[in-house]
Amino acid sequence: MVLKDIPACQHVLRILTGRQKLCLCQVKTQYSISRAVSRGARPDVFAEDLEGNLYAVEIQRMTARAICPGGSDI
Repeated sequence: MVLKDIPACQHVLRILTGRQKLCLCQVKTQYSISRAVSRGARPDVFAEDLEGNLYAVEIQRMTARAICPGGSDI
């Protein structure tokens, strides 16, 4: 997975968050987050920036049907 690479993941998160000075210190892929009360989660990418902010990123593919006018996924 390309987002295992810190500079690549940082670039994507800068675009998504609009924070151009965002600097990541750690990136984990398929990281399991368990919870005692509810279901756990396994985001595609789990990252932490230098300020201690955490980012959980889930990547989905868009199907051709979803972008066609009148498609049932819209």
